[in-house]
Amino acid sequence: MRIIASMVMFFLIACSQYEVARSPAKRISLDKETKSHVSFEGRWKAISQQQTDMLPPINTAIGHCSKKTFACSETIALYYRKNDRTPSGDPYLYLQTHDYRIVEWTPTRITAREEAPVADIEIRISLADSSIERSAKETTARGSTSANPNITRHWILE
Repeated sequence: MRIIASMVMFFLIACSQYEVARSPAKRISLDKETKSHVSFEGRWKAISQQQTDMLPPINTAIGHCSKKTFACSETIALYYRKNDRTPSGDPYLYLQTHDYRIVEWTPTRITAREEAPVADIEIRISLADSSIERSAKETTARGSTSANPNITRHWILE
């Protein structure tokens, strides 16, 4: 009986997900003086992802937008676990940087786009309700032969 209890305990411990990773709470900050700089941080939560996970559940994003340069930059730390849908199926830690061109800056909304080789990526910052959305649509417009224009992904910052 003791052996069975020990085996059950070992199985429960071995199969439990004991690593806990937390991201900073969502924060969106507008420079109150000039209203020309926005910074944000948080975790991207997938609303829809098809096939592989472009952004795994464990991630942390930080970004800045400047009205002066009409540009945004975003850095995302990504932790892919073995059970995440990755191309290789292996766990790994990865850092991504994105540079966006601002296409709209109003008192309530900022929209910025990156035209990456395989996808058009867009972030939409709502200053009115302090929310941020991110979307990606694969494209063959810049010569990618592996992109599937039917694949779109969508996230919200939390």
